Amino acid sequence: MVDFTFISDVYNHTTINGKMYKRLRLFGKENVRYGIIFNEHSSIEKNTYVKLIDYVLIDKSLKINSFETMPYCIESLFDTVYFSNKAKHYIIELHKIIDFIKDESLHEFIKKVFLNANLISKFSVFPASIRSHDSFKHGLIIHTIKTARKALESSLGLSQKERDFAITGALLHDIGKTKAYTKTGETFVYQYTSKGDMLGHKNLGVELLNEYFQDYNILSLEDQIYLKHIMYTQHNFDFDVKLSKVAAIVKEADEWAAAT
Repeated sequence: MVDFTFISDVYNHTTINGKMYKRLRLFGKENVRYGIIFNEHSSIEKNTYVKLIDYVLIDKSLKINSFETMPYCIESLFDTVYFSNKAKHYIIELHKIIDFIKDESLHEFIKKVFLNANLISKFSVFPASIRSHDSFKHGLIIHTIKTARKALESSLGLSQKERDFAITGALLHDIGKTKAYTKTGETFVYQYTSKGDMLGHKNLGVELLNEYFQDYNILSLEDQIYLKHIMYTQHNFDFDVKLSKVAAIVKEADEWAAAT
């Protein structure tokens, strides 16, 4: 038996007999479940696509005997998680925009973020808002693609690194909505989470960024600060925060995309 899954988290444990094992949070076509893997496969890491080759279901968890690590790519994402043809189309379009980013670190980072099964499974179907613009299925990814294309166009006169930040910032500017919104029991009706109500999607987006900065360990501290700067200057922002040229382009692109 063979199955594909995404390792969304890894917890180290020890049995009462002192045997080391890892408890895994698995994400795939069966949604979220847990797996257990022992010493011989202790190298397995968070945010990894794997093909499970031999496993046994024990009390709603999987005892994994053998697996193969898969490439971290769009093909592995589509093998692992079910997406409608429409969602697949938008994901592919988003990744085409990513390929305009020339800076290797920014390109690698944003590619990994939008190949993360936990994020993209929500990002590709959530609305862009609950009561305002693009408040329909796939609205968030549609709005993001429009924003990024506009930022790409508007940043033509800037340096290549500034253009790369504009594209990256536009792609990331609304990722916090995957934490700010939650689906109700009704068909495609969303409401704010408690954290979304209290903190707002910008702050939740920065929380996600900090998590990905640590998990992927790709970007310099300077680049991390710049991306958070772009996030914080969207919508309403504190006047003690500088509005850079790049952040202004992303802000204007976001407002344009929301209005069209």
